[in-house]
Amino acid sequence: TSDNPDITIDETNFKVSCASCLLHAHEPNGFCLVASPSADVIYTIRDISRWNRRKKERSGHTLHQDHAHFVATLPRLSLWNLRQSKTHAQSSAAMDEILGHLSNQDISVNPEMNKIELGYHLTSVLGLTKGSEDFWFVMGFNDSKSLQLDLPGGKRHLGETSLEGAIREAEEETSLIWDASWVKDILESSKPSEKGNRYFDLCPTESSLSG
Repeated sequence: TSDNPDITIDETNFKVSCASCLLHAHEPNGFCLVASPSADVIYTIRDISRWNRRKKERSGHTLHQDHAHFVATLPRLSLWNLRQSKTHAQSSAAMDEILGHLSNQDISVNPEMNKIELGYHLTSVLGLTKGSEDFWFVMGFNDSKSLQLDLPGGKRHLGETSLEGAIREAEEETSLIWDASWVKDILESSKPSEKGNRYFDLCPTESSLSG
C-alpha cells in the first residue's frame, strides 16, 4: 500500500503472483527425455527441433544463450556403454560408436576432440531407465577438446511448476516444443543429491509427428 493517499495500487496481481510462488516453492527442477523403440520417431523429433531452430534464425530471432550446438538421435545402449566403460579401450570403442552415429547425422566434431562427456542429467536418467533398444533425443555442445551430451531441462523460474520449467527449458535449449500430452511417465531418483530434479519421460503424440 502506498503512503500517498492520492495513489491507489491494485495489489491483486501481486497477491496472485506470490501465492503462485508459494504454491510451487518446493517443486523440483524439470528435465525431459524423449525416447522411443523406433529410431524413426526420434529422427522426426530431431528434425522438428532442427527446423524450429532454422525458422528462428531465418526470422532474425536470437537463440537463447544456452541453446545446444546440435541435437541428435542416439541409441541408449551407446550412451550406456560409454557410461559403464572402465578401461581406455572400452571408452574408445564407445566414443567411436557415438561419433559414428553423429557423423551419419551430418554433425561435425572437432578433429582434436578427445573426450565425450555425458551430462549429469543424462547420466542420472540412464540409471533410472531400462530398454537397451531405445533411441534418445539428446543435445550436444562442441568444445575445443571435448563433446558434451545431455538432456534438455534446467532450473525452474519463480512460480513455475516442474512441467512448465521443463517445457520452457527444452524450447530454449533445443527449439523443441512439446506439451503435457506427451508425458508418458515421471522419473525421480531416491538419491538425496537428486531430490531437486524431476524427469519427464515423453512419448510424442501422433499429431506432433505428422505436423
